[in-house]
Amino acid sequence: MRLLAVVVISLLLLGSAAPAAQKQRPRCENCGMYTDVSSTNVHAMLKVGDKEAEHNFVCLGCVNEFMRDKLDGKAELTGLQIIDYPTFGTKSVQWTDGMTAWYLVGTKELPGSMEPMIAAFSSKTAATKAHKKLGGDLKNFHDMWATVTAASDAEKSPQANAGAVEYVCEMCNYSSDKPGNCPHCGMKLVKKENQH
Repeated sequence: MRLLAVVVISLLLLGSAAPAAQKQRPRCENCGMYTDVSSTNVHAMLKVGDKEAEHNFVCLGCVNEFMRDKLDGKAELTGLQIIDYPTFGTKSVQWTDGMTAWYLVGTKELPGSMEPMIAAFSSKTAATKAHKKLGGDLKNFHDMWATVTAASDAEKSPQANAGAVEYVCEMCNYSSDKPGNCPHCGMKLVKKENQH
């Protein structure tokens, strides 16, 4: 009887310790989605003042939103590691330096990602090869980041007055108070009256 009691107590103790020992699935620090199923998983080094820290995100759009909204636009992006898209879903997923990577911006839907759909590649050749299947615009890091931040700023910008006329790109979420073409994708801006 005593042996049975010891076994039961041991099992109870092990059972209560098991959940604490289990590893939590990684989540995006911006949107909360699981990053371990994202083909666009990003580890970003962000510097605010003299403090630098690594952050985990599901996509590049979340990096930008986090910097803009949660760090009040005061963060500097100092490093970036992102999944090399062709290796996602394989036994040997590879990471690439996001600052030297090539990107397809505005692609077809990507597994585990959110808008804007941006696939990263370790080389321009690999990105060019994937373009036919994924679509999107081929860009280096600098041009890709400029596109992401401009689209995000346009999306969040307040309108000056109610009923103002706005011209929008339905592809990039870019907006302007003047007609013309989108500076990012070249599509004609569509007139839209604001209902604010």
